[in-house]
Amino acid sequence: MTFSTRRSRVGPRQGEPPPTPTFRSLPQLRRRWKKSGPSGHRDIADAMPSCEGRSMESSNDHTKFDRLYLKGLGIRYDRQRGLWMPIMWHLALRRHTGAMIELADWFSAGDSLQSFGPAADGFSAAGLYRRAYRAGDARAASNAAMSCFNRRDMMGYRNRLRRAARAGDTDAATQLRSFETRLWHGAARKIGRARPKQKRDELA
Repeated sequence: MTFSTRRSRVGPRQGEPPPTPTFRSLPQLRRRWKKSGPSGHRDIADAMPSCEGRSMESSNDHTKFDRLYLKGLGIRYDRQRGLWMPIMWHLALRRHTGAMIELADWFSAGDSLQSFGPAADGFSAAGLYRRAYRAGDARAASNAAMSCFNRRDMMGYRNRLRRAARAGDTDAATQLRSFETRLWHGAARKIGRARPKQKRDELA
């Protein structure tokens, strides 16, 4: 997480990667990629247009790390050859916020508080979300909010929505103004917090 995960995204069952188109360039990924992860996380495309919040040394580093990030996404979602997780860890350790969020989304895919981990642990899902958020990526707070919702942690859900809104996430600000403890998607049904889908959900 906008976690992602925002737009009431809680998609496929745990362990099922979302269907994705073949992508070979950053602009194509921005246009076509829409992630509907098991924790309702924000679109991955939102993370791609800029390198805001990253501690990179030059624009060449930005390009190099974005290409590597794109390769990792292709391996994970488009079944390209290779291992995506070592790539994401390589990038996360270099403060690439998209990679931190990707790892956090993976680790927090279930509904166990233990898998979410403490924010003080920089290698847990909560810790990775926190580091990405502090590096300037509002999507991390939004994705973390949905992870909290999926664990029935309404206080954490609200707090992280607030952080995402403060960081400039307009969707999180809208959700915060009309705060709901019941949502319409499948994962909400799984934890007993479902409500009927409404017209406004189609516009979210």
